Amino acid sequence: MNILDRLEFKYGRYAIGALHIYICAIHVVGLLIQIFAPHLYFQHLALDSLMLLRGQVWRIFTFLFFPPYSGGFILISALIIHVYYTLSASLIMVWGSFKFNLYLFTGILGHIVAAVVLGLLGIPARIYPSYLMFSIFIAYSLTFGDAMFFLFFFIPIRAKYLALFEIALYIYIFIHSDFATRISILLSLINVILFIYLLYKGRYGGFKNFFNQLKREISNSINDIKNIFRGGYRR
Repeated sequence: MNILDRLEFKYGRYAIGALHIYICAIHVVGLLIQIFAPHLYFQHLALDSLMLLRGQVWRIFTFLFFPPYSGGFILISALIIHVYYTLSASLIMVWGSFKFNLYLFTGILGHIVAAVVLGLLGIPARIYPSYLMFSIFIAYSLTFGDAMFFLFFFIPIRAKYLALFEIALYIYIFIHSDFATRISILLSLINVILFIYLLYKGRYGGFKNFFNQLKREISNSINDIKNIFRGGYRR
């Protein structure tokens, strides 16, 4: 029995069974705020590192009221909320409510810690829950790697390839960003690094075997992408 199973055995009864529904409802409220009072979130609700340390502690909760798409097109926001509801429901079906709760709350805690660290350093920054949504997609892709998405609604692509692209994009942003953004990315996505290792290390053993297997899987996925462009797909 690994550490996650032991925690679930001891504290599983406290898990929120419909957490993904509540998160989606929060996004819907955030969308309404964006429509009717677009400046309210950025002025009073966002996770602002300096404002947080000035006593505005409500921001550790209200920063979640941020729609997954801020371009102003309601249908796109609604579609993204529906997609994340579906991804989260699939993860709960495989992981169980407790592991999903722990994964999500660890990500939220990472956001808050990042804001506190930057605030203590006197660095102004706003941290949005976009990293949290990204972590759900990564978890889904690692669990259902061969699931098919339709890019731009008509280009079929497997979840693991989209995940590789997203990871590469965040690595690029991390390398070419300022210190505040790097801290935000690193701490906000700590749940991905920690939780995925704890969840799947039983398959491979220790850190060395786990990361060796991870490198092999990434290499295989890259080769699959190359084969797609060459006109063939290797199973």
